[in-house]
This record gives sequence, C-alpha cells and structure tokens, in this order.
Amino acid sequence: MTNKKLTEVLNSKKINRLIIEVVMKPVTGDKWQPAGFAELGFARYDGGKKCVVDTPASMANNMEAVCRSRGLGPDSLTDDFRGMPMVLVKVKVPDGAEFSLTDSLNEGHRIGSEAILDSAMPDGKTFRDWFHEEVGSIKAKKGKKGKGKKGEPEEVVDVDFLPPDAEWNLFKVIARNDPVSMVLGMFIAKDQTRITRLLEATMDATGVEEVHEGGVHKDMLKLTNSGMVPFSKSEMTGAIKATFKMNLSLLRSYGQGTKGLSEADKSMVLGIALKMVKGLTSGPHQYRTRCDLQPFSMSITDENGNKVWDNIPEIDLPELFKEAGVGPSLTVEYPYPKWAKAQKQTKDTDAKTDE
Repeated sequence: MTNKKLTEVLNSKKINRLIIEVVMKPVTGDKWQPAGFAELGFARYDGGKKCVVDTPASMANNMEAVCRSRGLGPDSLTDDFRGMPMVLVKVKVPDGAEFSLTDSLNEGHRIGSEAILDSAMPDGKTFRDWFHEEVGSIKAKKGKKGKGKKGEPEEVVDVDFLPPDAEWNLFKVIARNDPVSMVLGMFIAKDQTRITRLLEATMDATGVEEVHEGGVHKDMLKLTNSGMVPFSKSEMTGAIKATFKMNLSLLRSYGQGTKGLSEADKSMVLGIALKMVKGLTSGPHQYRTRCDLQPFSMSITDENGNKVWDNIPEIDLPELFKEAGVGPSLTVEYPYPKWAKAQKQTKDTDAKTDE
C-alpha cells in the first residue's frame, strides 16, 4: 500500500524528527531575490556569509499555496488534496447574493482566525461557540468586579478556558475539520488556544554575494510628475538549501489509546505534511519576483542524520481521509453588518491617504 511507509515511520521509536533537506537552484541564471524586510533589507548573518531566502512563515504560506489552484473553499483544491477538510467563510449581502470571503487555508491563524470564529454555523450559533462546545471548554470570567482607578467598574468578559483533559478533544476537532491547522499550527488570540506547528521549514543560502543593479522608470505619456526616475535594486548569488523538519514525537503525543488523535488521524496529518513538501519541491516554484527556484537534490534523514528514504513516498491522501473519517468541509456565514463596516473603514482610510 502507498501509505504503509507513513505507518512505519510513525511506529518507529528511533525516529523523532523527519528532516528533509533540498538543494535549490534558480530556474535560469544564478541570481535570485531573497526575502526583504522594511528598515532591515536582506537578512544576512554569520558575518554576512549567509542569507535568509525565505522565512518560516512565508514557507508555510508557500506550502499552503500548493494545495490549491485558484479560488477559495474545497473546490479550489488540486487533485492531490481533493477531499481535505477546511472551513469556508461566506457573506450574504442584503439583495440575497452570496459570495466566498475567505477560508481556513487562506487565513493567517487558519481555523483560529477571527473571520471564522465570528461567523455563524447553519443553526445560527457562532463558530466560536460551536468550536468550544465541541472541544469541551469551560466559560470563565476575566476581569475584576470592583471599581477601577477612575471609580468606574472594570470590564468583566467571558473567556473560554480549556481544561487539560479537553486538549484531547481539541486535537480531534481540529484534525477532523481543518487538518492543515495541525500541520502548520493555529492560534486563537482571545482564549490563548494554540496548536504548535508540526512542520517547520526554512530556506537559507551560504556563500552569498550581493549584486547591485539599476534602472529607470519612464513616464513616456507624461501622465504624472515623476518623469524619469532612476532606481536601484539588489539580488543575491549563493548556494540555496530548503530544510523541512517534521516533529514526529509531538505528533505521536497528540493521541494515546482512545484519547485524541487515532493512528489513522496521525497518518493523515503526516501524509498532508509530506504531500505539501513534495508539492513545493517536486518542480519549479516561484517564491516571489526574481526568485523562481527548482530542486536539485534531496536527502531525508532522522534527527541523527540516519537515512530514512531516498525520496518522499507516494501518498494516497483520499484514502487517508477515508480511513480517518474526516469531512465534509464546513461552511459558515460572516455577519454582513460587520463586513460592511470594515469595507467602509477601508474606503475612508484610502480616501484620507489620497488627500
């Protein structure tokens, strides 16, 4: 069976981390554009000899991107990821029209996004309330009932407290409804509920040299006052390597016996993670403008450098989804008044900026 290797790795007591290292090269030429940061520029270290090509957060975004083609929701998934559960957010305008707003694969905190938590389930209950009921959270009060410094009562708010025993339910609920949140992590800021990222990825370069170039922006039709504006830009050369670390021991800890994730759930989560890595490293991928990279060589080892596989094995995700019994995807509705207010604020801000 194509998924047998996943079970073997999960059951191995000798492998606690799965380390995948991929040497990357530009599709054309030898120059590339690394990640840049405001007031920092390129992130160079080790005396300037090394450089960050892509950050862990950006690598996570790129791994999510290979799951779909265009659009939102389950219909946007590629054939390799077809059937993977997620949460789709829609909004209905007063004239009755309805359109997709976002989904858990698109949101920064994934299933923990406020856009999802504030949306309504089909029965009218907010997703936040449904989620905490499913998990088994306990309502608690946060704040003081006494008066504050100005003599006014301090605000007392309800928060959802997650008892230690309810964590098993948390893992199960998330794996069943948005398994990517198990792979790449999630965070609910208000309740401080989080899932640690199982799959971490970095991309760095060694032996780097900065290449400075220049050009001119031309306003040929003279529609602005900019005229002929010279500009400069920088790129890099150097040896690039992407590193992916899958925390198998943490994944195993998410289920014990009948609590938390089942063995089928764990295989599904690992399968999604490896499928993401394979999708990102099996051919060319454009990380940004002037950073179109393709794989040159790959090694897969444990944390001690012992070889595990030659290549990422073939993975049948639909079969893993079936064995885990997940799906279908959830659809929730974001409140129109709240969405309309946000749109108005954005327009007002843009208008002030243009003044």
